Amino acid sequence: MTREPSEEEFLKHVERHQLTVALDNGLYRHLTLKEPKSSNRHFHITTWPGYLTISGDMGCYVFARTPDMFGFFRDDNHCRINPSYWGEKLQAIGRSESYREFSKAAYRSALVRDFRDYYPQGTPDRMRIWKDVRWTLLDDFSPSTAEEAIRAVDSYRDPNRESKFREFWDHRLTDYTYHYIWCCRAIVWAIKQYDDRQALIGAGLTTAEKAAQASRCGCKGSDDLCPCQNAPDAQTIAERLAGAA
Repeated sequence: MTREPSEEEFLKHVERHQLTVALDNGLYRHLTLKEPKSSNRHFHITTWPGYLTISGDMGCYVFARTPDMFGFFRDDNHCRINPSYWGEKLQAIGRSESYREFSKAAYRSALVRDFRDYYPQGTPDRMRIWKDVRWTLLDDFSPSTAEEAIRAVDSYRDPNRESKFREFWDHRLTDYTYHYIWCCRAIVWAIKQYDDRQALIGAGLTTAEKAAQASRCGCKGSDDLCPCQNAPDAQTIAERLAGAA
């Protein structure tokens, strides 16, 4: 199969990324996640009703499914991805990107599987035929596309001049691209960063924060119903975010 970025590899890539929220208005959001002073593997998450786009250094993919796409992608464990199901919701892909690509491993697996079906144990000259198949269609052949592989298998004749690889076109000889899997992981991870940020902003005031906000308010903390004693103000929010960075 095509090598995929593991969760550990992905987390290593984004370990210094920081979240910047340019827009957060209901279902309209624009988030940027990048390492300070570097654009390496930076990405943006943009949502509007029914759609989510991830764009940036690792490609561009547009998904559509539910009004709030954060709810669609959100995972309680913050790590699971579902590339097959999510791929069904793809609406557009960047012009230099792809969703699936030819996989030599998938091709080899399909060829071996069909050989075992068409030449079961006990078939005369089975090993001699396999050596010819392996040399002709594997060792001495390196297809770059599924179409090229299918044409070669369709035209193959074994040493007995037989053609038993029927309907090879029915096999899926592709796998998810590295960038697509990376972006799937990035979406889930970005939503986790956003949720953590929202939880931090919405947390109740500490005693120290109440005192600090009282010093900035006309009531000086004497009014228990005043917002300064019940909700974080802009400065408190900024200080919380700075402390979490």
